[in-house]
Amino acid sequence: MITLREPTAPMVKEAASADFLTTPFGKFPRLQIVTVSDLLDGKLPKLPPQELAWVTSRPSEKKRHRPS
Repeated sequence: MITLREPTAPMVKEAASADFLTTPFGKFPRLQIVTVSDLLDGKLPKLPPQELAWVTSRPSEKKRHRPS
């Protein structure tokens, strides 16, 4: 959850009660609260590693044919 203001006590309690997601990479909170200020400071939610299968290398440049 991303919020503009600091989370309230009930918000923190709700997030804490959401349990954890268990992955081969460890346990991660199912519900996390991050403020916009946190994001701007570089603080990110704790997430399992993301697969980058959609990222491909730069297409190779076609070799130009040079006249002999």
